[in-house]
Amino acid sequence: MKYVVIDFESASTCDLQKRGAWCYATDFSTFLLTVAFKVVDNGIPDRTRVLDERQMMAVDSELLALARDPDVIFVAHNASFEQPIWKYHM
Repeated sequence: MKYVVIDFESASTCDLQKRGAWCYATDFSTFLLTVAFKVVDNGIPDRTRVLDERQMMAVDSELLALARDPDVIFVAHNASFEQPIWKYHM
């Protein structure tokens, strides 16, 4: 089994606590600072990769391949935040 642990860091003038993750993600002022991800394949973790804003906009081939693979599971410790950020910013 292969899975990816992912974590976004972002900034915004939108108040995440008051507006919620979906409003925060769609707010015009919200932007990504970094995304960190680690691939775990058959229980063996690979190195953690951190992409900055420039690298994310260039579309990282490894992350894209993982996202396109239907057998790869994405894990996030705060998935209710990561899901709208992925949808609207990736």
